[in-house]
Amino acid sequence: MIQVITVENASYYVNHGAYHTLMANCFNGTMMLALNPEETNWQVNESGQVDVRFSIDGGERHAEAWRATSNGSKAVLENAEADELMTRFEDADQVHFALSNAEGKNLEITFDMAGAAKAFAYVRENCTSDSSQ
Repeated sequence: MIQVITVENASYYVNHGAYHTLMANCFNGTMMLALNPEETNWQVNESGQVDVRFSIDGGERHAEAWRATSNGSKAVLENAEADELMTRFEDADQVHFALSNAEGKNLEITFDMAGAAKAFAYVRENCTSDSSQ
């Protein structure tokens, strides 16, 4: 059985009229947390990753490298890394991201995280590779 579970949060990027999404997803037992650009791909570094900077509720800024898919069409964390970050995000009011798009333009994106704990819990509790479900 193919299992797909998705919860998504959109951020309206005022300066460009674009919607970016932060998506928690489960596909066949692989849990993912993905940042999706609306109009262009993310900038991919020499290691094939997307440099992601984020802060939770205006706190300390963190820098991570997320896996790039399809030449930067998504920045993705999987399984344990996705679960750990969902846990950090679930009690937040807002999460602010800073990334560069494929043209090198720096983007600042803020997501309202109301309801995230419930949505992330649903993905985590129901993400299984058990094909008997």
